[in-house]
Order: sequence, then structure tokens, then C-alpha cells
Amino acid sequence: MPIVASGPEPVNHYCDNNDHQCGSRFGSNEPVDTFASRLQYARRLRHLSQAALARKCGLSQSAISSYENGVRKDPSKILILAEVLEVNAYWLRAGQGPMLPVPTLGESTWPFPSISPRLFWSLSVRDREAAERALAAFIDGLLKTPPPAPNR
Repeated sequence: MPIVASGPEPVNHYCDNNDHQCGSRFGSNEPVDTFASRLQYARRLRHLSQAALARKCGLSQSAISSYENGVRKDPSKILILAEVLEVNAYWLRAGQGPMLPVPTLGESTWPFPSISPRLFWSLSVRDREAAERALAAFIDGLLKTPPPAPNR
């Protein structure tokens, strides 16, 4: 499953293509397939130095450097890093799900009154994707079905 940012393009590389919305402008095609590369990608996207990110997270600059160099692989402060970088913690840690945090929807904007948004977002990424595929297939079927003939 591709790693998706805010647009339709996958965020699995750094690039200098300003015509799509992967958000990268760093001029290389390096993959963003490890925690280290995703951390560096998100930090650069937010225009933060390692030292600035470290200050905001209460970490040392050397800790950030070690994460980005792959020396330290299991970040104990993943939630703080994700919050400061404004990215989804699961994307940052595992490279799955949307890059950007899941929006908080109010009950008034949620399209399914009989299903709680909290219930939906409590599902695993895999289960949410399955639900999305099922709903998309159902809607597609509804759109392809001709309208019923009027009763006379």
C-alpha cells in the first residue's frame, strides 16, 4: 500500500516535481521507506533543523541525528515526534496509513449518523481500508443501477 500524503500521489520518495502533491522539494529520488527516511522527510518538509526538532520534542540533537542515520531504530518519543512534525504517528513509525494526521470530524460533518466516527477510527488501518473498499464498491453499484421505473 503506498504511503499517501495530502494528494493522490504516493509519498515514497523525495523529488523535485512541483506538479504533484507529494510535498517533496529536495531534489533527489531517495526512497522514504524507513523510519529514518520518513523522519528526515517530515522534518525537512516542516523546515526544521535537527536541533530545532530536538528542542521542540525535548530530545537531544544527537538523538535526532541517530534516528535519521538509522543508528537508533526504536523511537520512544514517536508520539511527540509525530505531533511536532504534524504527521500520523503510524505513518512515521511503520510507513503505513496517511502521512498527515487523521482529521477530527465533528458529529455534524460525519456522513453516517448510525455509525460513530470514533468507532470507525478505532478500527485498524487494514480494517478501515477494507470498509472503504466495500463502501466504494457499494456506491459504485448504486450509481450503475438504473433508477426504478415510476409506479402508475
